Amino acid sequence: MVLKKELEKNKVLIVGVAIFGLVLGFVFWNFYLSPQEEIKKEQEKELTFEQFGQIDINFDILESEHLKELEKMDIIPEYQGVIGKDNPFIR
Repeated sequence: MVLKKELEKNKVLIVGVAIFGLVLGFVFWNFYLSPQEEIKKEQEKELTFEQFGQIDINFDILESEHLKELEKMDIIPEYQGVIGKDNPFIR
């Protein structure tokens, strides 16, 4: 009875290790031993400015009325209050 359970447990263990080995072997072969041509093709595809066409930057926004209404701040006032956060671990 006990011998039969051990034999069954060993069969399951052997099948599990075999499946794990096959999966590990497939991953190793697929990523490390397979031809690297596809990776080289992807690396050769570099982005160039010609792919995007003509780029036009509109600087007219710098002349808008909203920006002209802004005033320059000479000195930033010092913060009046507690700086930092409360420690959540001290209660």
